[in-house]
Amino acid sequence: EIARRLVENGAQVRAYDPVGMMRAATIMPELIMAEDAYALAKGCDALVVCTEWNEFMHLDMERVHKAMRQPVIVDGRNIYDPVEMARLGFHYRGIGRGYGPDGQPIEEVQPGEVREQ
Repeated sequence: EIARRLVENGAQVRAYDPVGMMRAATIMPELIMAEDAYALAKGCDALVVCTEWNEFMHLDMERVHKAMRQPVIVDGRNIYDPVEMARLGFHYRGIGRGYGPDGQPIEEVQPGEVREQ
């Protein structure tokens, strides 16, 4: 659904899924299918992570950053550490994570933890 909406709004969408490539290609023939995650990142303005395959969790993110035109990641599965992504120079947003007015991730409170006011 995400890819379909992006295409409907004029985006050129490339996709890579180590498991669902054939199915995706038949459902949305307008998608450009990449051979691997690094080929997908090459020249991208943004990456949207929609699955949490192990392959995506173990990417060389420095290599991904260098390949991208704009280092923007929207992480729909929260598989990456926001602090590490910022350290690597990504503009990163994890869906469902809180961000302060400065755009930085809000520190998570552990169950039972009391914050000083």
